[in-house]
Amino acid sequence: MPVTANDAPIYALTAQQLDTFWTFVDKRGPDECWLWAGLLHMGGKRNEETYGQYGLFVARAGGRGKHRAHRVSYFIAYGRLDSALMIDHLCRNPQCVNPRHLEQVTNRTNQLRGDAPAATNALVTHCVNGHLLAGENLWIEMVGEFPHRRCRTCRKASAVRHRSEKRAERRPIDVEEAARLRAIGQSWMKVGAAFGVSDVAVAKAMKKAGRTA
Repeated sequence: MPVTANDAPIYALTAQQLDTFWTFVDKRGPDECWLWAGLLHMGGKRNEETYGQYGLFVARAGGRGKHRAHRVSYFIAYGRLDSALMIDHLCRNPQCVNPRHLEQVTNRTNQLRGDAPAATNALVTHCVNGHLLAGENLWIEMVGEFPHRRCRTCRKASAVRHRSEKRAERRPIDVEEAARLRAIGQSWMKVGAAFGVSDVAVAKAMKKAGRTA
């Protein structure tokens, strides 16, 4: 069975193919980056990152298959690729094909190691109101397939505020007095405060009564 890469299966390489591959690699010290000097692939939304591709003859009919060079290097070094995993550049240099700098990881791990939004959010320790996002104060909300960290303290405060606003909106509002206050230049917020309700509640009451601000 062939080992599956991201975009095409990688088969066992012949000695000639292996030699051809390494002619496109700038080999340096064992711990340095080995830069790919062949064809570079520009794709996706992050065009500043270029991944080397190597034109590879596959072991059966189907013509030439292009494979990301770092995946071919990893396959040559370790003999297998897991189709469920991705190859992460530990050196953060996408043109490097040094197998010592490559590691198979899950997509989630790969994202958290980079500078994508998921990685940035993972470094956030407190919510916008300064509450610690950990322990009992942390709850996870799934938005589609992606987990989002939420602050339980802020969620409770929001629920209390929402119930308070709902109760306030049921209080009677003197529409004539509200219209008068608006006419003398009072803001919606100040008018609402005069009746102990929200500005939205005042606006809705006036609209229902057919009064304009």
